[in-house]
Amino acid sequence: MISPDDPDDLAKLIAPGEDDTKISANELVMRKMLPDWRIKRAKLIDSAVGIIKPVDVARNVCREDVARVTLGLMGEKALLSGTNQIHTKDGKLAAASLASALRRVEAALKDPDLDAGLRGIFAWRFPADKVQNFTETCEHYSTRPSPKLPRKGAEGKRAAVSAAHSLLLKYASGEAGNPAKGSKFCKLAAALYGAPAADLQNQCKAFLRGLTAPPPP
Repeated sequence: MISPDDPDDLAKLIAPGEDDTKISANELVMRKMLPDWRIKRAKLIDSAVGIIKPVDVARNVCREDVARVTLGLMGEKALLSGTNQIHTKDGKLAAASLASALRRVEAALKDPDLDAGLRGIFAWRFPADKVQNFTETCEHYSTRPSPKLPRKGAEGKRAAVSAAHSLLLKYASGEAGNPAKGSKFCKLAAALYGAPAADLQNQCKAFLRGLTAPPPP
């Protein structure tokens, strides 16, 4: 059972009839990062199942698989959004600002006029070594050279294409190797990416080429 500080916030993150004992803390974080996640995810699932068109006896299982896939893709999208921010100019400035603020806190704690009880409470809640490590981490991210970032959406497209291929292998294997424009493979990849009108034919072709490419020496 998840017990957040504000039960009203929890209610907003759980769909009607959903068992909150089966929802992980990580999933809740993802839901908070993606507004209207229930509506977006429900529409995505309906669209994907409609494209796959599984046989009737497999429809419920297919829907469950699609639901798991969409949850993973939405969580990955949220994760990538957060991890790339630290490498931007604004992200570095924000990290430097936080490090500076933490250094000021360290200095304030050394003020001889500060009440010993307050200093003790702070030290108990925020151990000095952990504050120091986090401050150094912020300083590190604010000054280190940024790696080459993938093109906007590139990682999400690759993940969607891979997921589409796996689903089709299971429920419509004859379509899994067809990267033609307008094919189930391309349509499903675009739907899972969250942009049904997107043209992911090149990404689908590249994915299939990767499956047949010989391993590196």
